Amino acid sequence: MTEHTLTVLRALTGRGTDAERRAATLADGIYGLELARLTGLPNGTLFPALERLVQCGWVERYWEKDEIAEADGRPRRRYYRITSKGAELAASALDTATVSAHAAKRTTSTLKPGLAGDAQ
Repeated sequence: MTEHTLTVLRALTGRGTDAERRAATLADGIYGLELARLTGLPNGTLFPALERLVQCGWVERYWEKDEIAEADGRPRRRYYRITSKGAELAASALDTATVSAHAAKRTTSTLKPGLAGDAQ
């Protein structure tokens, strides 16, 4: 799983947000432009990752109701929401990635390379 996909999963599961925002994200999903803003990923990276997650059944996508968009005077938004299967698997993937990142950090922090040409 790529770091970009993990970033998308963090956003879709509401990781790193307060409980209220997380509950809203899980219930309602997030529209594409908001996901791009939250993740900092360019569209050419974000939307292929989302499509892969949709194809795997981890994420569902849907259009908001016409009435909502019309009331706001804008085009409809496409929303993305983590599925129950995706929420379960994403939690495992994110936890594994966190453990791996901490292990890698510990390994690199214990290395003490000498200067170039230094005889040790």
